[in-house]
Amino acid sequence: MNEFLKNLKVISPTGRNEIRQQDNHGSGLFASRRGIRPHYGEDYITIPGEGLIAPHNGRVSGMITVYKDFPEWKGLEIMGDGIISHIYYIFPVMGIIGTPVSKGDRIGYSQRISDKYERIVDHIHWQIFIQPSLLIKGVTP
Repeated sequence: MNEFLKNLKVISPTGRNEIRQQDNHGSGLFASRRGIRPHYGEDYITIPGEGLIAPHNGRVSGMITVYKDFPEWKGLEIMGDGIISHIYYIFPVMGIIGTPVSKGDRIGYSQRISDKYERIVDHIHWQIFIQPSLLIKGVTP
């Protein structure tokens, strides 16, 4: 295994590892099926309004539009240490865009996704992207 991946230290934005299992809208596991496409992330169970934390050190680089036609559903992007995290269904802490964060810092609060999808378990969606050059043996951030 690549040294970068072996030493990758991130935590769930909820601080727990409770992944959404099968419900009326599928599973929250990575690569589970979404019709013809795989699910590109993991869904972590939340209680709406629950505090969310930075999964790694970095900078909150901006907001993400989760659904083009539904601007009320928010996402955050955090970049740092060769990792980019996208966290969906979050009300960000006021003034956090553009600021540095440390792993475990409060970044926002979970939204109630069950308001959009009936009979779904409330959750946040988390995707991690890794800078490709870091996957080459011997390269470090």
